[in-house]
Amino acid sequence: MRVGIAMCSSLLFLALGCAHRVEMIDLPPGTGDFLPSAVGIRVPAILEKLDLRINGSSIEPPEEFRRLVIQKLQRTYVFQEVAALADSGTIRDREKAVNLEVSINGALETKELGNLFRSVLFFLSPEPPNKDQFDVTILLKAVRSDKAERRYRSRIQGIAYYRFFAGEQAKREAQDQVLSRGLNDLMRQLMRDVDFFAGKMQ
Repeated sequence: MRVGIAMCSSLLFLALGCAHRVEMIDLPPGTGDFLPSAVGIRVPAILEKLDLRINGSSIEPPEEFRRLVIQKLQRTYVFQEVAALADSGTIRDREKAVNLEVSINGALETKELGNLFRSVLFFLSPEPPNKDQFDVTILLKAVRSDKAERRYRSRIQGIAYYRFFAGEQAKREAQDQVLSRGLNDLMRQLMRDVDFFAGKMQ
């Protein structure tokens, strides 16, 4: 009986400790999933550069970031082929390629309660006591082979709330949402410029 009570108490403690949620603030209207463009061009695109900065410090972007950017670009169906710079050696019509640069600039502020307050609020407060406030701007620059260019911008703000053991999970969920939603917004902007990438307009 006591063992069962102890196990239930432990599970309840872990469940409470892993509580978290992510809230987005004033999302741009184009951050939901998108449909591919009905019109494509016979010009490839090369992701030349991917920069990541958090609170002013430059960080090497995880490979999963690069893969997600390329997957989103491929899903637009605007370009006949999309590749990272390292994989662009055998791309068709490389001399006509649109060169792309993506910059992710994030500001992150973490607010955590002290151990005493955290222990009290763990049981008394319905709200997770810790939070990360984030403000992320994603920039996309697209340059045609004739050096004409377009620039696109998306900004995502939000807050990740979490208890003791859910910090990493909350940060991961916030990261995934911010990157995916911001790129969706950029892809929608890019798809409106198909004629530009086809060379029909300056």
